Amino acid sequence: MSPTRPGGLTDVAAAHRAAVLDAWAASPARFREDANAEDDLALGGYRDRLLVELAQNAADVGPGRLRLSFAGNMLEAANTGAPLTAGGLVALATLRASSKRTGRTVGRFGVGFAAVAAVADEVVVASTSGSVRFSRELTLDAVRALPSLSEELTARGGRVPLLRLPFGCDELPPEGFDTAIRVTVRADAVAAVQAMLDGLDPLLLLVLPGLEQIEVADRTFAVVAEGEDVLLAGQRWRVARAAGDVAPALLADRPVEDRTADRWDVVWAVPVDADGEPTPTDDPLSVPAVLAASLPLGPDRRRVQEGPLRGEILRHAAVVLAGLLPTLADSPTRLSFLPPPFARGEVDAELGAHLLTALRDAPFLAGGRRARDAIALEAASEALVAHLADLLPGLLPAAWSAHRWAAPLRALEVRRLDLAGLTEILAGIDRPPSWWRALYDLLPPDRDQLGSLPV
Repeated sequence: MSPTRPGGLTDVAAAHRAAVLDAWAASPARFREDANAEDDLALGGYRDRLLVELAQNAADVGPGRLRLSFAGNMLEAANTGAPLTAGGLVALATLRASSKRTGRTVGRFGVGFAAVAAVADEVVVASTSGSVRFSRELTLDAVRALPSLSEELTARGGRVPLLRLPFGCDELPPEGFDTAIRVTVRADAVAAVQAMLDGLDPLLLLVLPGLEQIEVADRTFAVVAEGEDVLLAGQRWRVARAAGDVAPALLADRPVEDRTADRWDVVWAVPVDADGEPTPTDDPLSVPAVLAASLPLGPDRRRVQEGPLRGEILRHAAVVLAGLLPTLADSPTRLSFLPPPFARGEVDAELGAHLLTALRDAPFLAGGRRARDAIALEAASEALVAHLADLLPGLLPAAWSAHRWAAPLRALEVRRLDLAGLTEILAGIDRPPSWWRALYDLLPPDRDQLGSLPV
């Protein structure tokens, strides 16, 4: 435990609380604005993201582990990593004003933390550096002491924001952890929180690199490296990550706070088997993979906003995925990553367009071929492809040319060759009789298309 723990954060909490109360006393409209903003986040954009937001906050102070436990109506999220700082405390109590203004942190304390207000009226953040309590009851007592807010308080039916006034407290995180968020869940939200815990997706460990382990009740999830892949919850994943700088011009139309997030991040995770073959999932995605990216979000934090920054990050995401596909098993299932004719929304459509551009120049077809060098022969057998390999070096294996892959090959602008076209190519070929005899045995009996075949 830090020897400087007593006093420091309690004083910060008191100073912040006094400043907020002074602002509310001077302007009841400010109080109303703060209360409405918290409700918008807690009951709107973050109403079902409680565990995800707690995990993101833990990842941002990692690397480390997160333990989620739920007993009675007390939800505790305990994590290792950097303890709570004075700046972090103020961010918790200040909506849309994170202490994480630069770099590549995933969450933004003070925004995602509002998720706790959807299920609780009291929350404690206990850290080795100091602890604070957020309480609607204590906030209500403080607001009642301000005569200028009596009318507004009556109009709101006595409902006050949870997360604007921090109060010092003496609670400690559990042994072995640096910080714990303790959420006293309201009775009407207990079942919902339990359902979130039961359905917690361990994929959080793949998309939040600051987390190394998540413990939930009697389950422990951890990422185990194995060759090119990682193992998580019994599933093998092929993962690709990339990051880079965002050009300042792409941030010009973003809110001021977002302009300081000058790095982009992309994570792709593809479920594979032991041979690197992609495996299907139950998720209704156009691309059979999981994407996590630092895309710009709207005020509700649930929809990606249109604009040049979105396009640039999606372009990077497409390039990263195009680079991952050649590492998968050399099979036509790679073609399942081509975007479908009908997208599942604007973001999916924009990603698909960038992905198609990237894949047209990627060496991801059979044997490392690029689309511009490949030929797909219709009605081909593997034996026929092998026989014609020296004549048509770009010829794809028969499995890649099957009818089920016609649409993605067409989207890639791969040259398709039917039997009539093959006949034209063969017309001027000089080969020994044995070669022709073997060819005749391998060709399908299509008299119309093979009528002009040399004899």
